[in-house]
Amino acid sequence: MARKKITAKKSRKDDLDPSKDEFIEKSMTILDWAVERRKQIGVLLLVALVAAIAGIAFSNYRQAKAADSSALLDEGLAALVAPVITVPEGEEVPPKEEMLYFESEEAKANEILRAFEKADEEGKGTFAGKAAILAEAGASLELGKTDDAIAKYEEFLSGIDEDVSWLEPNAREGLGHAYEAAGKLDEAAETFAEMAEKSEGRIALMARYNEARVAEKKGERNKAGELLSGILDELREEGDLNRLDFLFLQARERMLHINPQADVPSIPGGGMNGFDPQLLQQLIQAQQASGGAAN
Repeated sequence: MARKKITAKKSRKDDLDPSKDEFIEKSMTILDWAVERRKQIGVLLLVALVAAIAGIAFSNYRQAKAADSSALLDEGLAALVAPVITVPEGEEVPPKEEMLYFESEEAKANEILRAFEKADEEGKGTFAGKAAILAEAGASLELGKTDDAIAKYEEFLSGIDEDVSWLEPNAREGLGHAYEAAGKLDEAAETFAEMAEKSEGRIALMARYNEARVAEKKGERNKAGELLSGILDELREEGDLNRLDFLFLQARERMLHINPQADVPSIPGGGMNGFDPQLLQQLIQAQQASGGAAN
């Protein structure tokens, strides 16, 4: 059996009730766990998790039905943060209170999809239902179901309203990655370009970085170089270059790959001295998990 649960008598609905202080405390614990394991759960699903938790907490101040929203999303959130544990045949996982785990990444992704499909169906028209559509899209993409992912991202974007308008950049980014995974590079480039145009700050810069990646994949190296050069110029003008800044490091590395003679900002702190190579690798893997692998 791929999905297992070791249960102790406890009300999870009470734990995730946004009207209680424990909700925020538990959510922050979940986010800490998820960020540490962003490669395993996938960046897109992490974005959905953050969006869901933030949205429920925000809804606490906007609507009386926030607790119902949290209950609808409970199964999906639980699956998102559950570990994948490979157990040798004949052995058992040591019991832990309220422990949910999976025996494979595929089993986990399927459970995430099932749970959010249920939330989507039961929460039609509510914040939970709308957030579930976004999570469904991410889970479908994680499973390689690119057509389903594209359809769900488009469904979410077609139903944008005041409640979920702040999640539009997340949906457009996911749609771009879904098109890219499906080999539809023109559509991916257009989606990232539209995201950049409709966004500002770091969100716009990340969209342009993804547009540059896709341009390079399409063989449009000059266009990719122009986009990357613009990103690096803006980061340089901000004057806040950081050797732990994922966007800066990736844009710089890709620019030098396209043009080794390019005038790029140096890495603060004396190049890579003092930078944890393992952390850099984790950051690169996180981007790869989202469909944005460097190649």
